[in-house]
Amino acid sequence: MAQLFFGYNLAVLVVGVVVPFCVFGTCYVWLGVFLSSVKAQGADVKAHAARCQLLDRAVAWYYASYTISAANCCLDPLLYCFSSPRFREALRGTLANARKPNLIRSFCQQSAKSEESPDIPNSTMTTSDRAL
Repeated sequence: MAQLFFGYNLAVLVVGVVVPFCVFGTCYVWLGVFLSSVKAQGADVKAHAARCQLLDRAVAWYYASYTISAANCCLDPLLYCFSSPRFREALRGTLANARKPNLIRSFCQQSAKSEESPDIPNSTMTTSDRAL
Protein backbone atom coordinates (compact mmCIF):
# COMPACT_ATOMS: atom_id res chain seq x y z
CA MET A 1 0.00 0.00 0.00
CA ALA A 2 2.88 2.35 0.81
CA GLN A 3 4.39 1.74 -2.63
CA LEU A 4 1.08 2.72 -4.25
CA PHE A 5 1.01 6.02 -2.36
CA PHE A 6 4.68 6.65 -3.16
CA GLY A 7 4.06 6.04 -6.87
CA TYR A 8 0.99 8.29 -6.86
CA ASN A 9 2.82 11.11 -5.06
CA LEU A 10 5.78 10.79 -7.42
CA ALA A 11 3.48 11.04 -10.45
CA VAL A 12 1.76 14.11 -8.98
CA LEU A 13 5.15 15.70 -8.29
CA VAL A 14 6.36 15.12 -11.84
CA VAL A 15 3.13 16.27 -13.53
CA GLY A 16 2.43 19.16 -11.16
CA VAL A 17 5.92 20.54 -10.52
CA VAL A 18 8.66 19.22 -12.78
CA VAL A 19 6.81 19.51 -16.13
CA PRO A 20 5.61 23.12 -15.53
CA PHE A 21 9.08 24.07 -14.28
CA CYS A 22 10.65 22.72 -17.48
CA VAL A 23 8.10 24.55 -19.65
CA PHE A 24 8.73 27.85 -17.85
CA GLY A 25 12.49 27.38 -17.99
CA THR A 26 12.41 26.65 -21.73
CA CYS A 27 10.21 29.65 -22.45
CA TYR A 28 12.41 32.02 -20.46
CA VAL A 29 15.55 30.75 -22.19
CA TRP A 30 13.95 31.36 -25.61
CA LEU A 31 12.80 34.81 -24.46
CA GLY A 32 16.33 35.67 -23.29
CA VAL A 33 17.83 34.55 -26.60
CA PHE A 34 15.27 36.59 -28.55
CA LEU A 35 15.73 39.74 -26.46
CA SER A 36 19.52 39.56 -26.67
CA SER A 37 19.33 39.37 -30.48
CA VAL A 38 17.01 42.38 -30.89
CA LYS A 39 18.77 45.63 -31.74
CA ALA A 40 17.44 48.90 -30.35
CA GLN A 41 15.94 51.12 -33.03
CA GLY A 42 14.92 54.79 -32.95
CA ALA A 43 11.32 55.49 -31.97
CA ASP A 44 8.90 58.05 -33.33
CA VAL A 45 8.51 60.81 -30.72
CA LYS A 46 4.81 61.49 -31.47
CA ALA A 47 3.87 57.84 -31.21
CA HIS A 48 5.88 57.57 -28.02
CA ALA A 49 4.04 60.53 -26.45
CA ALA A 50 0.65 58.98 -27.31
CA ARG A 51 1.73 55.67 -25.81
CA CYS A 52 2.82 57.46 -22.63
CA GLN A 53 -0.63 59.06 -22.22
CA LEU A 54 -2.25 55.69 -22.75
CA LEU A 55 0.15 54.14 -20.28
CA ASP A 56 -0.63 56.85 -17.72
CA ARG A 57 -4.36 56.13 -18.08
CA ALA A 58 -3.78 52.41 -17.75
CA VAL A 59 -1.73 52.93 -14.58
CA ALA A 60 -4.43 55.20 -13.11
CA TRP A 61 -7.13 52.60 -13.85
CA TYR A 62 -4.93 49.88 -12.39
CA TYR A 63 -4.56 51.71 -9.09
CA ALA A 64 -8.26 52.61 -9.01
CA SER A 65 -9.25 48.97 -9.50
CA TYR A 66 -6.65 47.88 -6.96
CA THR A 67 -8.13 50.29 -4.39
CA ILE A 68 -11.68 49.13 -5.12
CA SER A 69 -10.72 45.47 -4.78
CA ALA A 70 -8.94 46.18 -1.48
CA ALA A 71 -12.04 47.98 -0.19
CA ASN A 72 -14.14 45.02 -1.32
CA CYS A 73 -11.97 42.65 0.70
CA CYS A 74 -12.34 44.83 3.77
CA LEU A 75 -16.10 45.29 3.41
CA ASP A 76 -17.02 41.67 2.61
CA PRO A 77 -17.09 40.53 6.27
CA LEU A 78 -19.41 43.43 7.13
CA LEU A 79 -21.66 42.59 4.20
CA TYR A 80 -21.94 38.96 5.26
CA CYS A 81 -22.53 39.99 8.87
CA PHE A 82 -25.32 42.44 7.98
CA SER A 83 -26.96 39.94 5.64
CA SER A 84 -27.20 37.30 8.38
CA PRO A 85 -30.81 36.94 9.64
CA ARG A 86 -29.66 36.44 13.24
CA PHE A 87 -27.60 39.61 13.13
CA ARG A 88 -30.48 41.62 11.63
CA GLU A 89 -32.88 40.39 14.33
CA ALA A 90 -30.41 41.27 17.10
CA LEU A 91 -29.77 44.70 15.58
CA ARG A 92 -33.50 45.41 15.29
CA GLY A 93 -34.01 44.39 18.92
CA THR A 94 -31.16 46.58 20.10
CA LEU A 95 -32.36 49.58 18.09
CA ALA A 96 -35.95 49.07 19.28
CA ASN A 97 -34.78 49.03 22.91
CA ALA A 98 -32.58 52.08 22.36
CA ARG A 99 -35.55 54.06 21.00
CA LYS A 100 -37.51 53.64 24.23
CA PRO A 101 -37.17 57.00 26.01
CA ASN A 102 -37.49 55.74 29.58
CA LEU A 103 -35.34 52.64 29.21
CA ILE A 104 -32.39 54.01 31.15
CA ARG A 105 -34.61 55.58 33.81
CA SER A 106 -36.55 52.33 34.34
CA PHE A 107 -33.31 50.34 34.50
CA CYS A 108 -31.93 52.73 37.14
CA GLN A 109 -35.17 52.52 39.16
CA GLN A 110 -35.15 48.72 38.95
CA SER A 111 -31.55 48.50 40.12
CA ALA A 112 -32.35 50.90 42.99
CA LYS A 113 -35.31 48.69 44.02
CA SER A 114 -33.13 45.58 43.96
CA GLU A 115 -30.62 47.30 46.26
CA GLU A 116 -33.41 48.25 48.70
CA SER A 117 -34.73 44.70 49.10
CA PRO A 118 -32.10 42.70 51.02
CA ASP A 119 -34.15 39.48 50.99
CA ILE A 120 -33.38 38.86 47.29
CA PRO A 121 -29.68 39.01 46.50
CA ASN A 122 -28.71 40.42 43.08
CA SER A 123 -26.83 37.29 42.11
CA THR A 124 -29.98 35.12 42.23
CA MET A 125 -32.23 37.46 40.26
CA THR A 126 -32.90 36.38 36.72
CA THR A 127 -33.55 38.70 33.81
CA SER A 128 -37.22 37.73 33.87
CA ASP A 129 -37.51 39.21 37.41
CA ARG A 130 -36.40 42.62 36.19
CA ALA A 131 -38.83 44.90 34.37
CA LEU A 132 -37.55 46.53 31.24
